[in-house]
Amino acid sequence: LMIALYLYLFRFRLNKPTKVKTSKMNSAIYLPTKSTNFLKVKSINIPSYADNEVLIAVKYASINPVDYKVNTSLFPFARYFIPLSIGRDVVGTVIEIGKSVTKFSVGDVVYGCAESGSLAEYAVCMENKVSIVPSGINPIEIAGCALATETAYQSLLWFYKKEDFQDLTVLIIGGSGGVGSSAIQLCKAFNVKKVY
Repeated sequence: LMIALYLYLFRFRLNKPTKVKTSKMNSAIYLPTKSTNFLKVKSINIPSYADNEVLIAVKYASINPVDYKVNTSLFPFARYFIPLSIGRDVVGTVIEIGKSVTKFSVGDVVYGCAESGSLAEYAVCMENKVSIVPSGINPIEIAGCALATETAYQSLLWFYKKEDFQDLTVLIIGGSGGVGSSAIQLCKAFNVKKVY
């Protein structure tokens, strides 16, 4: 029910105006169809941003399993709320900031999770869902990190606090995948006693 409500509200934010001089952008969107051919590039309105969000010009983006599974039989309710822009992982340049944003300035190159979909010319990200691309890292190499790392972080801290990990032995199932490899690195950062 919560996912359906999110998708419903998300659909309408695409139709709100923005301060960008042009009002349209190209975006890869889901199509309301039961077939496997559910992707189309279409011209849609540039998404608006809230006070705690930034608008970025997309440079690189990637997709995750959730990005294509939303149109499968596992999520039949989603078909009532699409078309939606595809993707979460994004790298780009901040071009506008909300009134309450303090961590970023126009011109910053950031990576993170896009609230509005990342396979588009512009994307909206919450301030706490993006970070500055570290110096020395090629932005294209970090484009697929945000959602997998966020998932790993949330999973590890579901039952424990960071300081509790020093006494733990942790088993990572699927350690070679995106979430698993991120979880292993986070465990090392948390000074976990042993990681398997």
